[in-house]
Amino acid sequence: PFYPGQVMVRTPAAQPAITDVSGQHVGLGAIVAPNACAFYAGDMGRVFAVLTGNMVASNTATTQTGRLAYGTGAAPANATEQTGTLVGIAQSFVAVTGHLTMPLAVSAVIPGLTAGTLYWIDLVITSSATSGQLTNAVLTVFEI
Repeated sequence: PFYPGQVMVRTPAAQPAITDVSGQHVGLGAIVAPNACAFYAGDMGRVFAVLTGNMVASNTATTQTGRLAYGTGAAPANATEQTGTLVGIAQSFVAVTGHLTMPLAVSAVIPGLTAGTLYWIDLVITSSATSGQLTNAVLTVFEI
């Protein structure tokens, strides 16, 4: 069970670059199970998730955007079209000559989760023209 106050931390390996401008999953494969067996006083069924890492663009003058998404069922694989529910605020940067990598930090409170249901959390990347990639990722999730 995933109890209030427990923390899940994942440090996935860098995934292949995303090459679709409409938004694709990075494919972190992270799973969160909020309070599967026990319930404690306080706010149940919502988590706080934060993902940090680096966004890498393949070319200059392209906009890279990252945003968290979550859902149930099998976690999306790398380069899968966007699915699930987008949460939090999208973070973007424009790659310029000599600066194709920028730090990324996206976070969200995800409310309304059902106890005992398995959820995945992933990053969706969109790129204005070429490919984008997430590297040096750390995903932290805890129930609040």
